[in-house]
Amino acid sequence: MKSSISCSLLAAAMVAGLATMGASPADAATVTCGQVVTSSIKLDADLVDCPGDGLIVGASDITIDLNGHTIDGVSPADYGGGFGIIVRAPHHGVKVVNGTVQEFSFGVWLDRSDDNHLRRLDVTGNNIGVELTEGEGNHIRRSVFDHNRDTGIRLFGADRTRVHHNEFHGGRWGVLLQVGADANRIHRNVIVGDETSTDRGIQIGLDSNRNLVSQNRVSGFDEYGINVDDGERMVIRKNRAIDNPGVGIRIGPDATATTLSRNVANGNGSWGILVLSPVRDPGGNFAAGNGEPDECFGVTCK
Repeated sequence: MKSSISCSLLAAAMVAGLATMGASPADAATVTCGQVVTSSIKLDADLVDCPGDGLIVGASDITIDLNGHTIDGVSPADYGGGFGIIVRAPHHGVKVVNGTVQEFSFGVWLDRSDDNHLRRLDVTGNNIGVELTEGEGNHIRRSVFDHNRDTGIRLFGADRTRVHHNEFHGGRWGVLLQVGADANRIHRNVIVGDETSTDRGIQIGLDSNRNLVSQNRVSGFDEYGINVDDGERMVIRKNRAIDNPGVGIRIGPDATATTLSRNVANGNGSWGILVLSPVRDPGGNFAAGNGEPDECFGVTCK
């Protein structure tokens, strides 16, 4: 009996040992501007004043742990400058976590790449904070987007992206979905505009379809807190569009089969909710204290 137990314990120990040998933890690393990263790393210092790109991902299924450090560019040029971190196809399953990316044209660019995860990042002072060009199944969560001059996050033809539990401060746009960005989920974000926020907190258009916008708080945008220009079968529910100088929530004339329910739109400078096409209205929308005395147009509000 004892011999049998000993053999079992020995076999288990050998399996555990093999698993440990097969693991590839991130190595502490000092990186240089424009470096191609092909294995998991954990930064041991800031990367400062990159004149072009910061880091270029050169493999799938790796983790870039910024370890509290900063990837820093020279200035947020409109579109002709560098990229803080680039992930291009065919590289997928990459994690970028725990640090700051600042002062690039694009802070992080996911280009035709799938199933990547960005979390606990501070994406600050770029032209565009994060750009997703096509690609599927990417996640952006628990990050801060602070005064990225044009847009916090832009989904350009990207599908099944989850953008959730993030904070946005300032910038022209908060979250922008366009050119066939389908089946994305924009959920539980706080998007706060200021004097730089001339457009929209959450914007959906250019034939983007079946997106869910839920439980976000949007304030301080000059045109619209949340706007759907066109597309099919959007769901806009349980959001709070509050204290926007313009309209709280707008559904444009080219949107079809939008579901609009249980949203709150208070204290906006114009309409609380402005609906210009037929919507599915399960009820529960509420508006008060808006610039237009009727509070809502095209949908029933309490």
